[in-house]
Amino acid sequence: MSTPISKDGVDHALKARRAEQDRISESLLTLESNTTYQLLDGSALRGGTLVRWSVAKDAATTMWALNDAYRRTMRRAEDVRARRARVGSQELAELNDLLSAPTIEIPSPGSKPLTLLPAPDERISLDEVVDRMEVAFRQVMEVVEAVDAVWSAAFPRLDEAAAAVKEAHDLAGELGESPALGSAEDEVRAMREAALLDPLGATLPTARLDQVLAAIRSRLAALRAAAATMREYGRRKELLTTAIARVAGAEQQARLAHTEVAAKILLPATARPQDGAGRLSAELESIDASAEGWSARADRLTALEHSAVEAETRALRRAGALRGLLDRREELRGRLLASQAKAVRKRLAEDPEASRLYDEARQLLWTAPCDLNRAAQLVESYSREVNR
Repeated sequence: MSTPISKDGVDHALKARRAEQDRISESLLTLESNTTYQLLDGSALRGGTLVRWSVAKDAATTMWALNDAYRRTMRRAEDVRARRARVGSQELAELNDLLSAPTIEIPSPGSKPLTLLPAPDERISLDEVVDRMEVAFRQVMEVVEAVDAVWSAAFPRLDEAAAAVKEAHDLAGELGESPALGSAEDEVRAMREAALLDPLGATLPTARLDQVLAAIRSRLAALRAAAATMREYGRRKELLTTAIARVAGAEQQARLAHTEVAAKILLPATARPQDGAGRLSAELESIDASAEGWSARADRLTALEHSAVEAETRALRRAGALRGLLDRREELRGRLLASQAKAVRKRLAEDPEASRLYDEARQLLWTAPCDLNRAAQLVESYSREVNR
């Protein structure tokens, strides 16, 4: 039993109870404004979450009923205190009953008793009201915090997936194509629904979500590329036309080099430059006239851009490699003459084998077209003969 309140302590006791009432009201308002609490209260929950939330919601109802009882008691106490400037014996007795004694009767909730409410004929004190409210508050917050932890972990990724799906649909609409997300869209919707309606009962399949997200991101990247191609097609076509012209120029250089070198060096048939520019131009015309969707055209256009770069590089390298054969012939001529001079100094100029190798090599190197591979072998053999 609480210590009786004295006349001198009445105002202090009332002030303390007012502060307690404000704290309680603030906690209840904070709870009601909690986003997770509001979502739980407004969602068609199911499974294990529904079971736990039903208990928590009963606890919340209990809190408000107890809070109403607390506020009614405080209004009566304030009325008693307001009767006289100085507290009399009768007022003191009433205030002691209201602020400290078990005089608060909670109305019966009906045929389904609330877990934390006392029986209808039970009377409790303000301190007991506060204790029961704190128990109920903890019970509600345990569920709210558990759900919030699940949602905080799951929804950023689910929201990312949902946003990607929406963007895919928007881009597909712009392109006049299907988003082509397969089962990914349905899976994201099902995961999101399970996380929203039964966060405490359903386990988010994180590994599968990773796979679904990867598939959606991949498709979204393709749709973005297709949309970019559609918007920039004119500019990219113009750039490709210029690039193909550069390929044609590089291939012309390669053909001129081939003509020049083929007159002097024996070349295989595979050394003849190919008409890559013509094939590239035909592919660009095909893309331009295609009735395919922009996704397919984007892939073809990107591939064509890479092919144009590779074809130009290949043609320029071929031209350089062909002209390099003439340099190689001059190098072999120089080595042959240097080896001959050495043979003279060593008195090997008349050696039959050395003379034979020299004559054959010289015949090849100063005859058009020159078999450069055979000439290189003979120069090497002659050099070894001289340096023996």
